[in-house]
Amino acid sequence: MIIGIIIEASPLHKGHEYFIKEIKKRYNDCTLICVTSSSFTMRGEISLINKFNKTTYLLQIGIDAVFELPITKTLHSGTFFARNAINLLNKIGVDKIICGATWNSIDDCKLIDEIINQDEFNIILKQELNNHLSYKKAWISALKKYNVKEEILQGFAESNNQLAWEYYQTIKKKQYHIELEFIKRKYDKDLPSGRMLNKLVLENNNINYYLPFNEEIIDLKTSINKLTDLIKYNLLFNNNLHLDDKEGIYNYLKNNLNLELDGSVFFENYANKSNCY
Repeated sequence: MIIGIIIEASPLHKGHEYFIKEIKKRYNDCTLICVTSSSFTMRGEISLINKFNKTTYLLQIGIDAVFELPITKTLHSGTFFARNAINLLNKIGVDKIICGATWNSIDDCKLIDEIINQDEFNIILKQELNNHLSYKKAWISALKKYNVKEEILQGFAESNNQLAWEYYQTIKKKQYHIELEFIKRKYDKDLPSGRMLNKLVLENNNINYYLPFNEEIIDLKTSINKLTDLIKYNLLFNNNLHLDDKEGIYNYLKNNLNLELDGSVFFENYANKSNCY
């Protein structure tokens, strides 16, 4: 059996180690394939470990083959990320995909899916949206009218569950012959989330206790400063910018970085950092 998993490993922490060991316990003779993002995560954050070290650690921890999900297939919404990751695993030929979630089983996803595909649900959803709720809040409110258990609904606040839901939807819509299975996600003081570890690193805390290896953690503050310089350079010499235009990502960044319009001072500083990159 070929089993696929999707993890960003930023960084690879003990929660990932627990997850992979649990898969090996359930399916001792499986071939375990991992799809992972590389230099940047789905949220656009800098990965705490580079993709080469990430691959080495994943292989050491029990993965048989690691496949990179390129940044062009990663940096977007959860739906976009999930669709591309599942498509890749389908092309590889996996029989099963296992992911971490706080839901008890795939039956929770099936229950929600049956409800939202009813015509009555869409009528209720429109009524909730007319109450000026966000789409997500309106969606949850509409589901409550079907007496869905509170713990299932609360699960949609968890990023792991949101991705699990997107995996389920992609497999169903694409009619892939892939089984989806959950392993209960554990949260305790020794198994923090990757997001929490990123926060600790930015606060200059040592996170080695939470890692299965002595990983070479990227200096996030230095990396962010370098990226900011590159963005400034690009913006200042982008001929497509319109000074009075408020639309578009370039103009949004320009307006929020408070750049000098002529760029001469910045260019001199940039040129003096020839060994910075």
